[in-house]
This record gives sequence, structure tokens and C-alpha cells, in this order.
Amino acid sequence: MIVRRDGPSLWIKARGEAVQRVPARLISRVIITGNVRLDAGAITLFTERGVPVTFLNQSGEILATAAGVNISDWSVAERQKALLSEREGYRRSLDWLYAKRQNLQLRLLKELAPLRAEYFEFAGFREIEYYKCIKEYTAEMDSRGYDAVHKIVHGLFYEFAAAMLLSARLNLHLGIYHRHQEFGLVKDVCYILQAEIDKQAIQFIKAEIGSLSGNRNKALLNRDSRRNIIHRFEKEKGLIEIMIGSLIDDVFGLMRELA
Repeated sequence: MIVRRDGPSLWIKARGEAVQRVPARLISRVIITGNVRLDAGAITLFTERGVPVTFLNQSGEILATAAGVNISDWSVAERQKALLSEREGYRRSLDWLYAKRQNLQLRLLKELAPLRAEYFEFAGFREIEYYKCIKEYTAEMDSRGYDAVHKIVHGLFYEFAAAMLLSARLNLHLGIYHRHQEFGLVKDVCYILQAEIDKQAIQFIKAEIGSLSGNRNKALLNRDSRRNIIHRFEKEKGLIEIMIGSLIDDVFGLMRELA
């Protein structure tokens, strides 16, 4: 596939198909994977409109993100920096992040292993116990491409989080848990939502497993399966948007408390 800039639109030519011209204003999210030739003009067409471009390899791992210069409100930028500079603000931010992540983990365990979740609510819950439960639940899925599917789903969450954080005029690089890392705040959001990423990967495997044959690990990663992963994500997009929006509201709330 070849994608070029054509004024305010995109010129798109896929192998064996007629040329398409799509106005850039109709595109709100961009993820590039596979054999796609994308010129610099097309990338800047998105980034100058505040739409990040995320590049994934064939395994679904994030290679790079192109984002425009985030000209945030001066007061917001200063308050975001202050939140992480003040010892009390940073400690409260970490506590908030861990609590949000753990709540989502426990919620998923209530669906997958309700008896264990009930015990954890009574006796206490540790991160290692969540990973142990997920590993046991997905043990038979590993040979069918669970890890590969999980990487693709993570990439979709990452791109969506980056776009929403940009819209909120937050600095993508001022992370809490992923402090001093590029796109640290985006990684923080994905870290909090790890259980939701796990859930979507598990749901996809369970939905597709009955229709696969032959080399199942390979079948899960063909073009149709990748499209199905994206469609499943799009169906849940409204809920994901609410969840990320709530996290953004919390960040602004933390900044207000510090002021």
C-alpha cells in the first residue's frame, strides 16, 4: 500500500485496487503496520492536526510514535511539572496510579476466577497474584498466539491514549510510573489499563479459537484476524474512551489539589 499527501487529503493506492482520495479531516486515528509506504507529507498532515501516528511491527510491538508539538496551556504545563516535582504530589500520584491499576485487575479476576477474587478482597491482593492467575488462565492460549494478539491490542490502546492525552493538552512525556521516559504518560495510562488489555486479548482468543485450523499461531495473525482485533477494539472504544477520560480528569484533579 502507498499513502501520499494530496493537499488536505490522502492519496491511497492498495495493490490490485483503484486509487482512493480520503480527506484527512475524516481520519482521527492512525496506526501503521505491515508493508505501507507513507511519505513525510502524509505524516505531517496528521501530526499538525493533533493526530499521532503510531507504527507497529508485524508482531504488534510499538516501534515509534510521531506526534506534533504539543503547545499546551502554560498554566497546565507548569502544574503538570509541579505535580511530579513536589514530593507529596508525586507520592499521591503514584498511590493513585497503583490503586487504579489494582482495581481493574481485581475486576477482571472477578470475571475469570470469582472465588479467587473473593478471597483476595478479604485477605489482600498483590501484583504477583494477578500475574499468576492470568498466566494460568491463558496457559493453553499461548500456542495459539495469545502473546502476539496481546501486543496488537496494547498497540491500539497506546495509540488511543496518546490521541486523548494530546487533546487534553497534557505533556505526553511527563510520566508518573514511567518517569523520565519518552511518552511516559502514555505508558502510564496503558499500565493502569493493563487488565483491560488482557481482557480484550483473552476475549479475542476465545471468540476465534473455534474457527481456526492448521497452524493456529499463524492463523491468528493473518490479515482477517488483525482486522477482527481492530473491530473488537472499535466496538469497545466508547467504554475505553470513558476510562481514559476518567484518568485524565483524575490527573487534572491531582494538579488542582496540589495548587
